[in-house]
Amino acid sequence: MAGDGSTARFTFPPHLPAGESPQFQVDCSLSAGTRILALIGELDLASLQALEAAADESSLNGASDVTLDLRRLTFIDSTGTRGVLRLSERCSHHGVGLTVVAGPRAVQKALELTGVAERLTFRDGDSA
Repeated sequence: MAGDGSTARFTFPPHLPAGESPQFQVDCSLSAGTRILALIGELDLASLQALEAAADESSLNGASDVTLDLRRLTFIDSTGTRGVLRLSERCSHHGVGLTVVAGPRAVQKALELTGVAERLTFRDGDSA
């Protein structure tokens, strides 16, 4: 994942039979110094390890900023919201900016109810 244009994919479960879709996936890419993490599917206790693996492997590697794209996230529970908050704290600790592209209404509501939304910076998804 070193250099612009590099991509990686992290899934849960990590090993699936041919033709089966993952419950959760993180598509990672680097564009103009911004690491983009696009979350797809359901982020919960079972799938949090894929987000953490993506953050460990790629989110801060060579990035000046991170964009967390939630547009294709279909579900998030309290464990998932804590994972998003930990990613935000990690970025802050490393001096890397984090911007979030808002997800569907149910995802946003979970972030709002847990108080996580007020600790994040959101931007319009059209420019993601």
